[in-house]
Amino acid sequence: MAARESVSRHLPSHMVPAVVMVSAEFPLSPTGKVDRRALPAPTFDVSASHIDEVGPDDGFFDLGGHSLVATSLVSRVRAALGVELGVSAVFEAPTPAALARLVAGHTTDGGAHDVLLELRGHGSQPPLFCIHPSSGMSWSYAGLLHHLDPETPLYGLQARA
Repeated sequence: MAARESVSRHLPSHMVPAVVMVSAEFPLSPTGKVDRRALPAPTFDVSASHIDEVGPDDGFFDLGGHSLVATSLVSRVRAALGVELGVSAVFEAPTPAALARLVAGHTTDGGAHDVLLELRGHGSQPPLFCIHPSSGMSWSYAGLLHHLDPETPLYGLQARA
């Protein structure tokens, strides 16, 4: 836990490893590279990141969610409701209320592929606009939500194509 805390002071939240494991030695392949398949499976401490209660208007990214966790959320929605969603649905509808409207077939205010991506559309502070990286998508800026004042709206400008 101390290693994660130390790293979190220097890296954005989406780059902090979920698990830090100590190993006396690494299994090597015949070519001398680390044999990733032979590494032990990570053990996740679910209670460390547990949130007691999430309201209908609480933002997924505001609560520390990121694209890898979004994948898990989409899988759980698929298993529980039998609804096929892409990870982009979480960016399009980042609150439980908005995701429920999306699942029910109602449209949301904006889309994950729109030129203006709304990551947090409310707040009393001046908004922050981030221009897309070379990928053309601004989803990666969702990691900023955890570090910004909750009253700072955040938008990503995405490439048209």
